[in-house]
Amino acid sequence: MGLSWNKMRNIMDGKTNQIVIHSDIQHGQAVIQGTRLPVAVVIGSLAGGMTYEEVMQESGISHQQILDALAYFGELLTMEQAS
Repeated sequence: MGLSWNKMRNIMDGKTNQIVIHSDIQHGQAVIQGTRLPVAVVIGSLAGGMTYEEVMQESGISHQQILDALAYFGELLTMEQAS
């Protein structure tokens, strides 16, 4: 994706505190707060056919954290299309 790190951080401003980006965690990928689980893995799991419940059980995250990952991903796509 062609977005800068600062633009990616701005996606989250005021949206949620469940998605974080730190350069020292998963090479700066967006992750679920308090985990090393990348948002991309959550999205990929859902796209692959897993239910919310299966993702929650396998990953140890909450329903709200899944919703936050989806919201983040939606915002990221919107910004990418606008670029």
